Order: sequence, then C-alpha cells, then structure tokens
Amino acid sequence: MSRGQLRGTKKAKANEEDVKLVGEFLYRNEPLLEINLPSLGSKYIHDDENRAKEMRTTFMDELSRQKESFMKAFPMNDFQYQVLVNVLALMGNYCSKFSRHDALKIAWQKLKEAGVCVTDKTCSSYLYVFTSASSMLSASPSTSPSIFSDIFNDIRNEEDETSGPRQDIPCEVAAYHDLLYKPTEKSISLRVKSLVAAGDPASAEALLDTLPAGEDGKDGGLKLRTYLPVLKSYCDQALCDAALNLFTRMRKSPQTYLEPENYVLIISTLASNGYFRNDSKPLESAKNLGYNSNNGYQLFNEMVEQMAADVLEISSASARRLYNAFVSSSSDLMATGIKELPSLASMPLCDTKAEDNELVVSRTLLNSTSARCPVSDASLRLIKLDKEQRKRLHDGLIDLSIEQYMEFNQRRNVTKEDSQIAATELKKFAEWLNTREGRPFTAVIDGANAAYLGQNFHQGKFNYYQIEFLVRALESMNEYPVVVLPAKYTEKNFNINIAGWKQQALEEKEEAVINWLHERGQLYIVPAGCLDDYYWMLASISDQEASTGGKSMDVDTKQAQAEGRFPGTRPMLLSNDLMRDHRLELFEPRLFRRWTASYIVNYNFTAFVDDECIDPEIGFSTPEFFSREIQCNPSREDTAWHFPVSDWETHERLLIRLPSSK
Repeated sequence: MSRGQLRGTKKAKANEEDVKLVGEFLYRNEPLLEINLPSLGSKYIHDDENRAKEMRTTFMDELSRQKESFMKAFPMNDFQYQVLVNVLALMGNYCSKFSRHDALKIAWQKLKEAGVCVTDKTCSSYLYVFTSASSMLSASPSTSPSIFSDIFNDIRNEEDETSGPRQDIPCEVAAYHDLLYKPTEKSISLRVKSLVAAGDPASAEALLDTLPAGEDGKDGGLKLRTYLPVLKSYCDQALCDAALNLFTRMRKSPQTYLEPENYVLIISTLASNGYFRNDSKPLESAKNLGYNSNNGYQLFNEMVEQMAADVLEISSASARRLYNAFVSSSSDLMATGIKELPSLASMPLCDTKAEDNELVVSRTLLNSTSARCPVSDASLRLIKLDKEQRKRLHDGLIDLSIEQYMEFNQRRNVTKEDSQIAATELKKFAEWLNTREGRPFTAVIDGANAAYLGQNFHQGKFNYYQIEFLVRALESMNEYPVVVLPAKYTEKNFNINIAGWKQQALEEKEEAVINWLHERGQLYIVPAGCLDDYYWMLASISDQEASTGGKSMDVDTKQAQAEGRFPGTRPMLLSNDLMRDHRLELFEPRLFRRWTASYIVNYNFTAFVDDECIDPEIGFSTPEFFSREIQCNPSREDTAWHFPVSDWETHERLLIRLPSSK
C-alpha cells in the first residue's frame, strides 16, 4: 500500500509529517482522554422513524464533542484528521480481508477516542469482522504483509496491558452502526447476543422489532441465528409463555429455517415444566397462538404435528433431551425405576409392552417385516406423496431441468429462451406418458444405470444386453417396464468413462436391442443436453391417465401374492443410483425422502461380458413399506409418536406416548 492511498482529498496526498502524526496516535499505548459516547451503552430501541432521527442526532452530537476534545488533546489539522479516518477505514478493509480480529479491536478503541464518524461501508466491514469473530480468532495472521503489519503486531503485544475491563466491542460496533445507519440483520444479531448475555432476553426480543422480517433488503429479514439466543434464554429461565410466543414467531418468519434441535428445545422445555401433563396448569399463550389446547397430551400432539411437517428425524442427543425432560416432570406416570440419563449416556433399548395409560418415552426396535412397535403395539405406515406433493415434485423437476440445461450448455452461451428447451422436452415426455393408450407402465428403468452395472473391468462397456435382461426379468414378474435412455447411447459412436475415457461403437446386435424396445413402445430417448435423471424421476410419479383410466396401479399384499409381484407403489423405479446430494433433496428433502422410500427398487445381477452372463439370476430390494420420518400411530386408546434418530439403527425409533386419561 503506497502512502498516496492515505489521502484527505482526491488532490492532496499525505506527506511524511502527516503519516508520522497519525502513526504516533495509533502506536500510543495509553488513551489520551476519556471516551464519552453514552449512546453506545444504551439498549436503544429503534421504535419509529422520529425516535430514530432523534437518537441519531444525539449520537452525532456526542461524536462531535468527542472529536473536539480529541483535537485539543492531540492537535492535528483537518487534513491530518481525515488521513486518520481513512487509515481506520483501510484497517477495517484489511482486517476483513486477512482475518485480523485482534487488531480491529484496537482500531475500534482509536476510532471512538477520536470521535470518528465512518461511512456505512466501513462500518459494515467492522461488523463483518466481529460477526465472524469465532473463525477470525483461529486464522493465521502471518501471510498478509502490508504497511499495517508492524502496527498490528505491536498493538497486539500491548493489548492485554491496555485493554482494561473487558468490553462488548461487537455490540458497540453494532449499536454505532444502527445509530447512524439503517439496522441490518447482522447488527441486530450482535446486539441481541449482548442483551441475552446480560440476562435481558425481553429487551433482546424488543430489539427484534427494529428489523421486521423481510424489510432488510439484502439479508431478507431475521434469521435463525438472531432469534435463537433469545429463545434459549427464555427456555433456560423457564419463561414458557414467552418462549412459545417467540417460537411461533420464528415458525412464521420467512427467512427463519428451523432445525430439529429448535423444536426439541421448545418441546423439552414445556415437558420439563410439566405442561404436557393433563393435570398441569394451562399455558396462557397457547390458545392465543392458535393451539386448540393449552396443556396436556393434546398440546403435545399439536406441537409434534407441527414438528413432523418440518422435520424428518432427530439426533440421539435430542432423543436423550426429550427423555430427560419427561422423566424430570412426569416420572410418576412412567414405569418404575425410570431415571434421567447422564449427558453422554446412550438410551437403552426397550421391548417390554407398555401398560394402558402409561407415559412412555423409550428407544425401541421395530419389527422389520411387520413394522410393529413392541412397546406401543402400534404399526407404522408408509407415508406416500399426496396429489399436491406429486405436483410440487413435478414442478420442481421442470425447474431443475432448466437450471441443469443452462449449466450443461454454458460454453455455448445459451440464452434464457434456449433454456426453455429442457422444460419443453420434459413436459413433452410427461404429456406422452399421460396420453398414450394401451397397457400402463408399472416399472421405469434407468437405462444408463442398468447398462453400466458391474462394467468397471478392462473389457467393460455400456452393455445393452443388461438392459434387455432387466426388462425380461420384470416382465416375468407381470410388470410392464419402460426404459429411459440418453440420446448419446443410440448413436453409432459415443464416449464412455470406464477405466478412463474411450469410444464405443454401437454394434449391430446392440442396435437390435434398441430397435426391439422401440418397436414395443418401451423406450424413451432423452434429447441431447437434457439430464435423464429428471425423466425417470418424473415417470415414476406420472398418473398415466389415458392408460390407467384414472385407477391406481399400486399393488396390495393380497394382489402381490396372487400375481407373483412385489407389493407397493407403481410404477416402481429400477435404479441403483444412490443420488447422494441430489439437487431435489436440497430443495425438497421431505418429498425426496418420500419419493425414494416409495418408488425406488434396487437390483443386482452378475455383470455381462458382451451378451453372456455366467449366472443369470437377479435380486431385487423392494421399496420400504413404512416411512422413516416422524409419524403418529394409534396405540390402543392413545397416540404414539415414533421419531427416527439419525445416529441409531435404521429400524430403531424414539417412542413417545402420552396417556390421554391421566
């Protein structure tokens, strides 16, 4: 950085004397004068525009008086003062770029002492550094040489001796910003944490109202990180009405995406305070917030229904927290000998059938063939995609196909209009499925996946005979499959990546397999540039209205036994694609899980060498017949909730059943 960058105006540049004077102040270990900016220490609630202007004027006056006192204690002219302002601004940029949180704390003290009023941009740099303080502290400062390096290192060495009493610098920076400029989600978040740490969650919640959800242009409203400290404080202090009010607000906030742990926090807090007991005092806020009940098992059921709509599973730590919450408040309703678990203890498995009207919170192992819970005696069910969810999945696939087409063809500089080709082609496929007559497809084959199965050996290839083998195997089981195949594999020559890239030529016998499928109407070729995933995914949820006449193709157990078929949803999707981190899972995790659980059938057979297979047997792994997501199930006179736990075995669940008559 050149000295010319430390300028007061566009024409004037700082000379040696100017730089020396500014450096003398920055290097100074002891403060020159007392900092008198009382507005930074106030709770300052941004009530309305008039009040905001009044507070801004007051703070500007404080800065002006502080600057005047500074100029008397450390004489410098206006140009030199502007050089100091520019240096402090550059320090903010430097620290945000090179992760120098330690140095910026000193810069902040100098800024206050001199009564400096920085721009919104500079203030945002300071905010960024302090918001990211946890990662900044661990960053290495040794790889960023500049004119500031010596200053920073010297200041840091003196920091412990000069800092005095510990200050809440992040909160001060946030208050400084909000007094001068429009509050942001980041500034509010820092100030909320400070108020909560001071034991004042009510003032912290009031501060949330200074930035209504959706009014912060860039951040788009309050986020989970801003709400959560207040919610945790309310829960820690057993302020249950306040906690439920805030949690309801969080659920309605468009930019707040709740995690499973957040639901567990509020539910376990209410449980530990006895609000889910039928003989408990009412939770005053519940009915005002839209709940039908204000205590007992009905309130619990309503809250877990909300949770199940947002959350698929919980962690073992959350399961333990829920268990301990009920034990602490309702052990008299549970089996004898129940005790709270230590923080790192694992919940023991239980297979003892519960008594009627017994409160049950236990870890249980479901019967993998009957889906029955040995403790609650309830049977879990498969939760399928409903009509509205199928439409959302359909629309999501259309949108994703457009994005993928743009990315795949970005080097060709495709236009937005060109990107509609992907959507048009996918819609054309959907229309074909819905309008074609004849026998409905009961199975969809991911053709590329079938052809590549087991072919990762030296003579491996894209094997068309494996596709034919899978088609014939399904037909022997009274299924009627359609094969979805990318267009490249119908060309005379194409590239494959098996033990390195190589070219494969389409042989006459292989072309005959393609023609055989095409003539039977069991092949759909995906146009070049379009991703075949979206085609076979969409095919699995197609109603095939013309060929089915609007009737369900699903196969129940009785029909399956009579016809030698798998029970479950139709059409089923034959693919071994693991679809890890699939884009659809990122956008719609619940729909993605329900879709994979209901439709996907994995398979395995010995890989072909050309058109020969030494062991022509095929094994299928049928879809799940009960869902791995939070669900309620009838348990005699009560309702049992079964929670999948991410770090337990696949068929293990946390069971919570509250008695309805105690």
